[in-house]
Amino acid sequence: MFFLWAVTFSVFSPMLAGQFTALDDPGHLLENPQVISLAPENITAIFRTTVNDTYIPLTVLSFAVEHHFFGFQPFVYHWDNLLLHLFVVGVLFGLGRRMGLSAAAAGAGSLLFAVHPMHVESVAWVTERKDVLYAFFYMLALYQYYRYLQRGNRSAFAFSAAFGFLSILAKPMALSLPLVLCLFDIFYGRKLNGRWLAEKLVHAAYVIPVAWITAALHQRRLMDNWAEAALTAVWSFVFYIRKFIYPVDLSPLYATPSPVSLENPEILFSVILFAVYAACLVRYRRNRWFFFANGFFIASVFFLVRLRTSWGLHEVADRFMYLPSAGFCLLFGLGVERLFQRVNALELRAGANKRATASLALGLALVFTVLSIQSYRQTKVWENDTTLWAAVIQKGATDRLAYFARGKMYDEKGDHVNAVADYTMAIALGPKFPRAYNNRGIIYGKRGDYPRALADFDRALALYPEFAQAYNNRGLIYFYLLEDRLALEDFNKAIELRPRVASSYVNRARLFGATGQYRRAVEDFTRALQLEPGSAAMQKERAEIYRALEGVVK
Repeated sequence: MFFLWAVTFSVFSPMLAGQFTALDDPGHLLENPQVISLAPENITAIFRTTVNDTYIPLTVLSFAVEHHFFGFQPFVYHWDNLLLHLFVVGVLFGLGRRMGLSAAAAGAGSLLFAVHPMHVESVAWVTERKDVLYAFFYMLALYQYYRYLQRGNRSAFAFSAAFGFLSILAKPMALSLPLVLCLFDIFYGRKLNGRWLAEKLVHAAYVIPVAWITAALHQRRLMDNWAEAALTAVWSFVFYIRKFIYPVDLSPLYATPSPVSLENPEILFSVILFAVYAACLVRYRRNRWFFFANGFFIASVFFLVRLRTSWGLHEVADRFMYLPSAGFCLLFGLGVERLFQRVNALELRAGANKRATASLALGLALVFTVLSIQSYRQTKVWENDTTLWAAVIQKGATDRLAYFARGKMYDEKGDHVNAVADYTMAIALGPKFPRAYNNRGIIYGKRGDYPRALADFDRALALYPEFAQAYNNRGLIYFYLLEDRLALEDFNKAIELRPRVASSYVNRARLFGATGQYRRAVEDFTRALQLEPGSAAMQKERAEIYRALEGVVK
């Protein structure tokens, strides 16, 4: 175990010198009002709010604890991410041993998990605390559940439920836990009966309601073209297997292939690989370890398979493979051990020396060395914004996404000139990119260039008619132009599409206040404060409306 942790620490050590990045770190941490205090009312607010429409209260609470003691020191947040990754590696090793693997097999599998380049994003990116945190509790839940299967210890089952609950509070991807527990039952050879079903209902009882908080905010309309929907699903499913086996050209952002048809070589290649994969599943379905590893992957990645691409942004990502790859890693460890055993047996039978075994060991060491070096280099990509976007822009296939993301970074830093330049470049590279039009329109609005802002919001909504944020932003421009009827229509539409976004209620409240509809303004401010409790600015605005209302009543 010490060797595992030492190698892992060495590979990921560059991340400890890293800074925060503009890629979601502001929203999750640096500008998140719930992070700055451990007061009881603030902790309550953490468990009542979402971050970027994702319910991750335990993750936010971990940030709040760090901030309470250390402020915004990047080293602390990176160190804790690495520490959690080390814990996950340790629990995976223990799980492999409990499931019957030898120390060598469990060690090889855990080492692959520890240094695989696809896992760098989850560990080196501060925002992805939710990945390593949910995976830690998820793995503990699996370990305790398998202990329960072996010993019938009810306390172990209770621990598995407790750890599972903590996991789903860290990230909604833990929704897969009941399915994976079913897989463990099959692997163990357990008889499926009423008790088995009752146990799964216990886990589903806390997993589904918590996950639904996020799922309700991310409902996706399927593609109108079912053929495209199926091809998109196949491509995104195969993407993870392909990158896990051959982890090259990794990037924080990946573009969805276009067009989505069999005429696109990448789509066609994915379909062929999917057919081969399906054939392997049928051929080796009776191999319990092969069945387990692939079942683990399918059950835990299923909810991430895309049936529709909205803007081509973050449809697939390295971080989504962090936990789903655990089964593959254990299978790899078992396969390596059996290969060594077979080669060793052949050498003994032939009375030969150990040259083949030594060559095999050297080859395995070389594989791990290459993976470790690649991961070491990949951690440096996340050092700061400059290294991050420089690395992404080098990937030609993701140019528009990289320019869009870098434009967002400039925007958040107040550099509107460079932000507009990058958004414009993103639009030039991908004209059907509604989010780029929306973000550029926001900057035009800040500059007072309302005609250009309206043109960008109109274009964004023409491309994506369900874009609630664009309705809200366009409504704000109409409000500035004193077009009250058009502003109200847009605010109403934004609220209809995304009823849990506070800013839409705030903007409509301001419109009501400006037009003398004080009671309705108070109602909207109250609703906004329910969605974002503790906002001093909103409380102040609502108090002003109350005073105006009292003046009218008097």
